[in-house]
Amino acid sequence: MAMAKSTSSVHSVAAQQLAHVTNTAGTPVIFDYIMSKNNATWSWTHTWKYFLFATWKHEYTITINGVTKTYLRDIGQDVGGYLIINNTILIDDFGLSVKDATHQVHDDIFNSIDDTALAWSLKYYAASNNPNDRREYGSAIYEHGGGYSFGAPNIAQGSSAAERMSVTIPSAPSGYTMVTGIHSHPNEPKYSVESFSSRNEFGQLDGDYLWVQRNGVPLYLATPSGKIKVATSRDRSKQSFNVDTVFKGINW
Repeated sequence: MAMAKSTSSVHSVAAQQLAHVTNTAGTPVIFDYIMSKNNATWSWTHTWKYFLFATWKHEYTITINGVTKTYLRDIGQDVGGYLIINNTILIDDFGLSVKDATHQVHDDIFNSIDDTALAWSLKYYAASNNPNDRREYGSAIYEHGGGYSFGAPNIAQGSSAAERMSVTIPSAPSGYTMVTGIHSHPNEPKYSVESFSSRNEFGQLDGDYLWVQRNGVPLYLATPSGKIKVATSRDRSKQSFNVDTVFKGINW
C-alpha cells in the first residue's frame, strides 16, 4: 500500500467511480441499520410447518412510512447474524430514496468497528472489483457520536496493476480519532488478494503490515472470496501480527 503516481485523467476516472458508488440502487446493505435510520418497524416470526417433511417458515414484516409488507427470510443473506439485503427492495417497495437506503459516509453511525467495516465493504467492494477496472479502495474508520463511521474512500490511481493495487488510506476527518483503516483487494490476477501484503522481495516489512506498524491501529481487508479480515500488531518491536476473519461468505 504505497503512494501511486497519477495523472489528471486518472483523477477524473477516480472521481467518476466515486460518484457512481456514493448512492447506488442494487447495493447490499445491513438490514437492521437501514431500518433504524429510517425509523422503520419490523418483526421476525418463525413457524414450524410440516407437510411431507418438516421445515421452518421464516418471515419479516416491515413497515416504513405507513407501508407494510411481509417477506420470506430468503430476501437476503445471513452474514455473521446480520440480514444483508439488496437496497432495491427498500427503494421499489417502500419508496425510500437511494440515499436513505444506502450506508452513508460519516452520517451513518455504527455500534462497532466490525459493523462499520461490514457496511463499508458492502458499499464499495463491488465497485472496487469491477472487472473492467479493478482498483483498491481505502478509508478511515473513526469514532463518531458514541459509535463509529467510515470516511470517504481514496481510490488507487494509475493504469498498471501495481498502481491499481496500491491505495493510500486517508486520515480521519479533522477533529475525529481514527481507530482503524479499511481497504479492498479486488480479484487481480497474480496478486495474493486473499491475504494482507506483508513483506517485499528482500524480506522487509512492507505494504499492509507496514501500514499497521506505522499507524499503530488495525487494518481491515475485504477480499474477493467474501471475507473481511483484520490485521493487528501483536508486537511492534518484533514485527509480528495477528490476522482474524470477522465476516465470511459474503456475496458481493
